Amino acid sequence: MTPAPATVIEILRRRAAIEPGAVAFRFLGDDGAEIAALTVGTLARRVDAIAAMLLAEAERRDRALLLYPSGADFLAAFLGCLAAGVIAVPVVPPRHQRHLPRLAAIAQTADSRLVLTRSSDADRLAHWLADDAGPAWQILSTDQAEEATLDLPPPQPSDIAYLQFTDALAPEFRERMIRESLHRRALPGDGILELRRFADTFLDRGWAGTVSVEVLSAGLRELPVDALVGQLYATTAQYWS
Repeated sequence: MTPAPATVIEILRRRAAIEPGAVAFRFLGDDGAEIAALTVGTLARRVDAIAAMLLAEAERRDRALLLYPSGADFLAAFLGCLAAGVIAVPVVPPRHQRHLPRLAAIAQTADSRLVLTRSSDADRLAHWLADDAGPAWQILSTDQAEEATLDLPPPQPSDIAYLQFTDALAPEFRERMIRESLHRRALPGDGILELRRFADTFLDRGWAGTVSVEVLSAGLRELPVDALVGQLYATTAQYWS
């Protein structure tokens, strides 16, 4: 009897051999419409190509920084790291050069200057990182990886898959912000909580996702949902552009 697959890479390879045309992942836009789909066979080939690209430049158990928006490119790169035995370090892609100190700090902690990204972002990153005083950066565009046939041992369940770095505020600032939030709880935007500084903290760290705002006012909770959402949007939209 064939033993059950122990890792996601073994599952992917086994499914690719049996049903390569089956859809593995679908990616939806903000409106819920499908914008991309990956079959099992296509994903397995991309994973092997990226693993081969990695192993030409790195050793197993090295670390690689993954700078992607969410989507098919990140998925293929992450699984490519697993297949190659390289430890993935997902990082929010910098949107501005002022975000580079955080990237450099993560790279120093992770002991890696190897960056995986899309070819559409590689030139901009290389330009921004050109003046960095540390060791040279190595940038690989994984969407340019050429197909390759690999004969690698599968990763072990005990192998480290990835390192996750927190997006939390620095301790001293976080404590101050928590105190302000506890003592000045109000609808954001009315001048009581310094929402501009709060928003800038997220934007400066490259955050591009959803921010949840806690509503504590009993009066606001009594509003109809449409009126509540409209008021929240009107008082906060200007801070996130």
